[in-house]
Amino acid sequence: MNTTSSLRSFGWIVLGGLALGVAGCSVDLGQVFESGDGQGNGGSGTTASTTSQGGGGAGGAVSSGGTGGTTGSTTSSTTSGTTTTTTTTTTTTTTTSTTIGDPMGQLACGQDTCQAPQDICCWDRWGIGTGDQFSGQCQNAPADPNNCNTTVEQGGVQTIIECTATSQCPAGTFCCGDVVQFDAGGQQLSYYPIVECRAMCDWPARRMCSQQGDPICEQGTTCKQSQLLPQGVFVCGQ
Repeated sequence: MNTTSSLRSFGWIVLGGLALGVAGCSVDLGQVFESGDGQGNGGSGTTASTTSQGGGGAGGAVSSGGTGGTTGSTTSSTTSGTTTTTTTTTTTTTTTSTTIGDPMGQLACGQDTCQAPQDICCWDRWGIGTGDQFSGQCQNAPADPNNCNTTVEQGGVQTIIECTATSQCPAGTFCCGDVVQFDAGGQQLSYYPIVECRAMCDWPARRMCSQQGDPICEQGTTCKQSQLLPQGVFVCGQ
């Protein structure tokens, strides 16, 4: 299941009296915000006007093909003293494919519980997309950007959740996402555009875990309840 999150830069947008503005184009990994998941009490990450950096969505496939060597066969026949030779050439093409695969299991989604891989959870932390904070809805996979808008704009800032723990992802991959910051009326907030299975999940990406003490967390971090995702979704942090 492939999903690409796009972040576009907008001017001030008024949301029922709330002025929503996009932060400047900078990355500040040292500052800590109370509104996010991070290496501390809050989250620091890529600003809203910068495209969230991360791996492709679950199920993404990369294929490469190459042309192998040629093999030849020679057939000879003799008729009435005359020899005729026919040569046949065969070309072999080799194609390799690498697929992350789909997550499996139940997805906490607020009042709903979704079932991967046939469902995704569309999560609205701040209520900018639906008007209801901490609200979620199960939707059919793959995610439809018209129904779950991850863009920083009026009616957006939602999160596509494809997995909620690394244990739900194929072996050797991680459930993770990038925390993106944006400015809402002078207040800096954070959200995940997408949480998905990836082959790599290194800081500043956040790694999802199953429960306190989960060994999937990197050294120096522990598994704790996410501040940006539904209740029951845990993230590795300090």
